[in-house]
Formats: sequence, structure tokens, C-alpha cells
Amino acid sequence: MSDLPLPREIRCVLVPVGNLRLLLPNATVAEVITMPAPEPMEGSPPWLLGRIAWRGWRVPLVSFNTLAGAGEGDSEQAVRVAVLKALGGHADLPFIAVVTQGFPRLTTLNAELIIPTHDGAPLPPRCTRAGTGAR
Repeated sequence: MSDLPLPREIRCVLVPVGNLRLLLPNATVAEVITMPAPEPMEGSPPWLLGRIAWRGWRVPLVSFNTLAGAGEGDSEQAVRVAVLKALGGHADLPFIAVVTQGFPRLTTLNAELIIPTHDGAPLPPRCTRAGTGAR
């Protein structure tokens, strides 16, 4: 274990997805792009919109608000895609993409801003891994 003190602040990105906001570490966002037409994937769940071409990769496109069972959000906002660095170390799937409404914005998170909330609603069922393919 390291004896270095923990950072007092963490640089993050708030990604608007429907009526929700994803809070992600700044380093996970590779790029924000305009919404391309996804290539459909047969047999995929409704939250997996297909694959998009991005920098030579075929990246799975996820609708997080559909996955979480949340509302669609403000239809006036421009739809974009946030390409994220995938966690897990799978060489075949280094990126995933998430549909976003509006533009993700940088923010700084500290302990004073964290307020634990849980409304008691059940969490969505755990997702199964769908075949997504890569390059």
C-alpha cells in the first residue's frame, strides 16, 4: 500500500443521459462525437443500439437511460456520443460508446459534494455480456 495521501479532489465529467447524469473520471472519456448511424446487432438487448465506427474500431453503442429504465430526457438537446475507455482490460473491447444528450461537462468532485442517496427502488438486473466484436 502507498503512503501517499488520497487526492482531495477528483476531476470528473458529468455526462447527461436522458433524465440521468453519469459521473465518470475525466480520464475515461476518449472523445465526444456527433451521433453516427449505428450498425444493428441481431439479438441484442434494447439498450445495445448497435456498433459505430470510430477510429478504425467497431464500438458498441449503449443507451444508458434505456439500460437504467430512466426517461428519455430533453428531446431539444443535441444527441451526441461519448466514447469511453472500457474497464476490464479486454484487448478486443477497449472502448464503449454511450448516447448523451447535450454536451458532457468537466467538474471537480470533493467529499463535501457527495451526498449518499438511495430511494429504496430496486437496482436494475445485472447485464449479461453481449457479443460486440471489435476491429
